[in-house]
Amino acid sequence: GGKFVLDTGKIWFNSASQDGGGVYLNSGNFELDYGKISHNTASKNGGGVYLIGDNCTYKLENGDILKNTAKLGGGVYLAKGSFILADDESDTGNIQGNCSTENGGGVYIAGSGSFTMNGGLIEGNGRDTVYNQITTQDGGGVYLSGGKLTINAGSIKANAVSNNGGGAYINGGALDVTSGYIQSNTANKDG
Repeated sequence: GGKFVLDTGKIWFNSASQDGGGVYLNSGNFELDYGKISHNTASKNGGGVYLIGDNCTYKLENGDILKNTAKLGGGVYLAKGSFILADDESDTGNIQGNCSTENGGGVYIAGSGSFTMNGGLIEGNGRDTVYNQITTQDGGGVYLSGGKLTINAGSIKANAVSNNGGGAYINGGALDVTSGYIQSNTANKDG
């Protein structure tokens, strides 16, 4: 199904009673280039973006997913399909300032989802930016419970959690790191 390109536009201040406060992608391709997905909320999963379709692809090149909130995956919840953060190191895609009430402040990867980071930032997630309180329990930057996380470049930094895994929490799935940085993250317990 189809392709949607958001170039310099905004998807913001939306809410969902279930999943995908800003974007719910079940099929097709979504490309964010210099746009913003911000200040969206979902009662369950994926405050900014929710991907559930086997054949869907989401590409974040130079835009921002920021200040979104959900129970799981404040910025992005990826259950199926693929999410590509930056084509290469020159892209400035950011997943920033998102929070969850449970796990995965920035990104939550489950099922058969495939998240590839070729550049960009996953930064400053896990903290409610209004009240300046840490709301995410585990996996401030990324929570991996299934699927695959591949890091080829970019940084996961300055994320925070109340329990474990300030930068990343691995509870299943596969992690492949060839380059990039996981740095300056905070956990009140371990990791």
